Amino acid sequence: MTANPKMVERQNLDKETVKQINKLHDFDLEIREAMDSICDFNDAIRDLAVQWNLNQFALQILWGFACDARRHEDFTLPKCSCPYFDNMELLGTDMRYVNGDCIIHGFKQKVFSA
Repeated sequence: MTANPKMVERQNLDKETVKQINKLHDFDLEIREAMDSICDFNDAIRDLAVQWNLNQFALQILWGFACDARRHEDFTLPKCSCPYFDNMELLGTDMRYVNGDCIIHGFKQKVFSA
């Protein structure tokens, strides 16, 4: 995946920063693929979700944005069963809809509180 050129220009990013952003976007895809390939619901899913969130913070820093978990679309991760459209409407707020049975956000633990 490559960085959005219009956003790169708007944020006035140098080539090295764009290179780092592209690497982190690739890492995002690797995490998602790893989550998708796990058949057994175990702690590995939650560990990958934590890695994904840390990657999102790194991307926010490189893009020049404030680190804000409320902007993470973690409800789009593989194996997440939380309601997509409801959470898209709440993106950026302190609220989230959580499915109690969600392997990432539900009964066992919440990855990050927004």
